[in-house]
Amino acid sequence: IFLTSFWKENVRHWRFLDGYAELVHALFETLPSVSIVLDDYVRFLYHIGERSLPAAFVRVAEALRRGDARAMLEDTNTVFMLEVLLQRQVYGRPTDVKHDARIRDAALFILDALVETGSSAAFRVRDDFVTPASD
Repeated sequence: IFLTSFWKENVRHWRFLDGYAELVHALFETLPSVSIVLDDYVRFLYHIGERSLPAAFVRVAEALRRGDARAMLEDTNTVFMLEVLLQRQVYGRPTDVKHDARIRDAALFILDALVETGSSAAFRVRDDFVTPASD
């Protein structure tokens, strides 16, 4: 439903999605906040929706707040994809994530939720994210 099947491994954007990604986001926001919906949306972001990041973290955090975050993050593949997406953004584009308060708060909320599920990768990313840069 979120265009998540049969993409080549390194594909991060699909040009036919240009101008239509908001429809995918709107669909995600109208569906129930349950694990299968979160998994499909995160899979979309992971495969072809990368240009929607880091703003899409706000949508993910809102869904986790509306639903049962622990149950929504039971699937280890969902956790893995979120870890990778957060790592790419926090380490690859840190100012994009930290500059906007809504995105920063959403990223921290997602990282906290992942840490609560036992994610050591999220723990490291969160620690790096909140630690001020040394001069």
